[in-house]
Amino acid sequence: MDPLRPFAELIRSLRIARLDKANPGSPASSAAGTHRNASQVSQTKPAPTLRSRLRPRLAAMKPWDAQRARQLFVECALSAELGEDLSKDPAFSDLAKRVEAQIAHEPRITARLDELLRDIADGNEPR
Repeated sequence: MDPLRPFAELIRSLRIARLDKANPGSPASSAAGTHRNASQVSQTKPAPTLRSRLRPRLAAMKPWDAQRARQLFVECALSAELGEDLSKDPAFSDLAKRVEAQIAHEPRITARLDELLRDIADGNEPR
């Protein structure tokens, strides 16, 4: 299993919840309402795309900045899940910073994500 997949699925489930709240009768809402998990709602696998998009940005980061690496991950994951046009929105950077701050409050998640992001930056397959 791809170690980045749970993070991408978390972001996907947040998107589904947001769509459900905004449009109670929408197809995404119906899918969410059937109690299927996020991976069943969308069978796409954004992780390889995330890795390929993240690798050059993370590799260029010298010295390593774990907070910035998490923010880059969040930006890439949000763009992959919600569309590239989102990154053009002036509030996008603030949204990414807020999501990164929430992740930073969870030491175990932060440590594991940092390990995965360092592996990606080094060109290694995440463990």
